[in-house]
Amino acid sequence: MKHIYIMVSQTGTSVSRLFGFVTKYPYNHSSLAFDRELNEMYSFGRRLVYFMLVAGFVNEKPRTKVYARFNRTICEVYEIPVTDEQYAAARAALQPFLDGRKHYKYDILGVPFRGLSIRWKRKRMWVCSEFVAHILISAGIATFDKDPYFIHPNDFRSIPGATLIYKGLLSEYYG
Repeated sequence: MKHIYIMVSQTGTSVSRLFGFVTKYPYNHSSLAFDRELNEMYSFGRRLVYFMLVAGFVNEKPRTKVYARFNRTICEVYEIPVTDEQYAAARAALQPFLDGRKHYKYDILGVPFRGLSIRWKRKRMWVCSEFVAHILISAGIATFDKDPYFIHPNDFRSIPGATLIYKGLLSEYYG
């Protein structure tokens, strides 16, 4: 049996602290990984460590870039068992993002609309949680009771069948 991994995190950046203040949730970022070590982990976030406005589809690494700079990032890692077909479907759903990574952007302008429950979907504009939900739904791994546009990282903490395998500092996670 194969597994998919979801990490929800809080880096402690000024933006993540603002999101936490507004949402009251402990985690305000989510990522999807295809390996327990989180070496193949994807999300939507900043592309440049020191400049948050350059953001889009990213291949995140637990000990480099943003996570190296913000080494007090707290996280939870969830393991979800999947069938071979679901795993292949998740890979297939990921492929358009990999192929067109430069064309996908972080939906900075859409964030306040999401918070106000107003749908304003723009082409190739995503946030981290919408991306993770899209892959899970496309692969038949999970369903949600709301539109993926409105999914929050906190929603991934209660996926049926998911097991919490780690909670703590990301810098201390070794799979």
